[in-house]
Order: sequence, then C-alpha cells, then structure tokens
Amino acid sequence: LFGRRCDASFCVSDAMRSDLKEAWGVERPEAVVLYDKPSEVFRPCSLLETHEVLFRCGLRPSLNSPLPLSEGTRPKNVDVLSLEGGPSQVTEMVKKKETALSKDHTSSNSSQRAVRETFVLPEGSAVRPVGRMREEEQVAEVTVCTRLVHVRDEGTGTYGHSCVERLAESGGGKGRTDVPVLLMSSTSWTADEDFDLFWEVLKIFSAERERRKKENENEGSDKGQGGRGGPLPSLIVLITGKGPMQKAFIDRAKETPLSGVRLFTGFAPAEDYPRLLAAADLGVCMHFSSSGVDLPMKAVDMIGSGLPVLAKFYPAIRELLKDDGNAVLFSDGATMGRRLIETLERFPQAVEGCLQKRNSEAQSCRQASKKQETVALEKLQQSARELFREFGSWESEWRGKALPVMRSVV
Repeated sequence: LFGRRCDASFCVSDAMRSDLKEAWGVERPEAVVLYDKPSEVFRPCSLLETHEVLFRCGLRPSLNSPLPLSEGTRPKNVDVLSLEGGPSQVTEMVKKKETALSKDHTSSNSSQRAVRETFVLPEGSAVRPVGRMREEEQVAEVTVCTRLVHVRDEGTGTYGHSCVERLAESGGGKGRTDVPVLLMSSTSWTADEDFDLFWEVLKIFSAERERRKKENENEGSDKGQGGRGGPLPSLIVLITGKGPMQKAFIDRAKETPLSGVRLFTGFAPAEDYPRLLAAADLGVCMHFSSSGVDLPMKAVDMIGSGLPVLAKFYPAIRELLKDDGNAVLFSDGATMGRRLIETLERFPQAVEGCLQKRNSEAQSCRQASKKQETVALEKLQQSARELFREFGSWESEWRGKALPVMRSVV
C-alpha cells in the first residue's frame, strides 16, 4: 500500500525491481536499483601483504589447535584460525608502506598475480633466519602459502635484500611441485549457506586429486601438459565466521580427514578480514537467496578484493557475477566439484614455471609465463582484477543514482 504511494524508492537488484512491480504493484515511480559496493578497505593486495597477514594471523604450516578432540589427537586437516601468530618481520613495512619493491612487484593495478616479490627491509630490521634453502638464501618465515627469504649480497656478504614467494614444495606427484591454492569464504554458519554441500565437493576434489597422483606415479610420466589426467594442487581452505552450524561442520571434517585439503576455521577481526580475502586465490560463496532477489554482500567484498568467486547459482546472481568472467557458477554438488577441478587444473605448472626462473630478470619470467597456455584459475584471476577496476565505488553509485533522486523529491 505505502510502496504504491511513494515519491521514490530504491532496491538492491534488478530482480527486486521486477518483483516490486509484478508482485506488489510498485510501478510509478519505478524503483531505482542501487547496487551494493565494497568499502574502500577491500582491494587487491601484494604478495608481501599476503605473507604479512597470513603470518600475523598464525596461518602457519603447523599449529597447536585448541579444538576439543575426543581421542586426544590433533586432526591433520582441521585447525582453528589463531590470532596469536605475532608480527611478521615485514609487518611494520606493510603498515608504513615503506616497501622498496623491485620492478617485478605486482601492484593492485595489475591483472597479473605475483609469485615472487623482492624488496629491501627498512634499516635496522632484525633478520631472523630459521633455515637454509641455498647457500645464498635463508628462510625467515613460512606461512601455509608463502615464505619470506633473505638473500645474501655476493659483494658485501650481508643479507642485502629479501623476497616473498609462493610456497612450492615437493609432493604434487612424481617429479612435481605442489603449490597450494588458498580458498577463502566467510559465513554466519546458518541454513542460508550449504556448507555440507561444500564439504562434499572437497571430498570429490580430494578423491580426484589422489586418483590422478597415483596414476601419475604408476605411469612414471607427467600428464600435466593440459590433459585432464594432470595433477591437481593441494587446497588450503579458510572459512571465517561464527554461528550455530560451525561445530557440526568441524566435527564432520575431523571424522573424515581429506588428503590434500587443509582446513582452517575461526573468526577474523574486521581489520584482518579484507587482507585475508585479498590474499586468497579463489573465493567461495555458498549463499542462496530465499527471496531470489538479493545479492550476497560477501561476493561484493570479493569483487572489491579482485578475487574470482566460486558461487552457487540463482538467476539474480548474474547481475553481480559473470560466469567464466569473474566467477565460476554451479547449481549442485556434482557441477561444483567438476568446475572446481577444471578451474585448478595445471595451476601448479603455471606458478612453478615462474618460480624456477626466480634468479632471472622479472621480464624474462613474465615472457616465459606467456609461452604457456593460461590456466583457468589464472584467467579467472586476471578477469577478476580487470572487472574490479570497472566495478565502481559506493560513492560513485550514490552520486550517480541516489543523489539525483534525492534532489528530485526534496
């Protein structure tokens, strides 16, 4: 009744505008679609920032999990997000933006994601190596996806610069390197999001990864040159949030450990969440709209972070996410599992090829990467960063759409 008598109205999607018109008779004036936009704190981040936030939040290769365990043994694939990790050696550099990055640094304006960034630590910084990789390199810090390495200057014999690079370890199959992929999602752990379905998809992925790994080892050859039988990367899955269904999900995960899948759950504070989101390789949105006309804010934040999204399909979601553009959409578990596998195929090769040339000039590294066929995940990441720049801000949305309406009725 009141909607039909209003002087102006706003809604959050074109689907909602159609619903207001067809179901509620709100035709004139027609509602103006005012899309949600991400806050300015959401943006793509550098590899250096990725390492810093993962290290500071305690996302390390080994954690002392505070989860209550029935048998007194720590599960191999389930951890709780720890906020007691302490500052990284580069924390102050990130905070003060004093980084002197070399020309291979990937900035927020680039559509390419960096696999290695070199920089100079601020004068007076403590160098705390914990292990050695090569004669000239000392490992200082390791997270689940990155490592900080100090590199010795041949002329002075001191550690003149450092680098952060994607973590690459043996274990991807015979003669292979495994570069973990970081999946990130947030949830209030309610029935609005089907994380039981997500767990089933992780089981599908894990089983397929093991099948391909064994097949590769048995045949003694690598089918990773684009074939469907090529190896798949391991997964680091970070799910942040609190809610009533969290415990049931964790219990299920502890009962059924998955090979090649490491799960972190917990709650990331507001100041860390944007950086953790931007640190991921792929976002996961399990939201499905009970009304069919709203759009998930978490997906908006992922777009603002330049992050491609694996999302549950419903018609209105097309207004926000573009399938095979900045997103991979699915309607059921089987489709989601298949599309996740297709998206991550050959990802280890693409990153490994660049890491193998880490002592060469950055331009040579980029040229070598271009010779390889771009894998699905890299293509999605490039598209997501390009679309991020076109997405616009809340201020532009407000000034372009809301302000004129306000002026017309005042």
